[in-house]
Amino acid sequence: MLSSSDDSVKDLWMEHARVFVWRVGYEILPTNVKIASIRNGFNESCPRCGANIETLLHALCECATSREVLTIGGWDLSNNEKPYDKCIN
Repeated sequence: MLSSSDDSVKDLWMEHARVFVWRVGYEILPTNVKIASIRNGFNESCPRCGANIETLLHALCECATSREVLTIGGWDLSNNEKPYDKCIN
């Protein structure tokens, strides 16, 4: 439970969440596919599950390891079963 002295911590995390959602919306998170498009020879595979490519959609919706971590962290992943071609559909 947060006390009134913890409001600044809560506000800080809300700001971090807002920036994260903004980065997801603009697809600018540093996925391995994005890095490989800039840096030749960079490995595109997912470091968590070993999938062939780590895209933003894979990292947030398809990767079983990421899904477990997000679920433990309290994220509701019930909408992740929809057929997305981008995360912002």
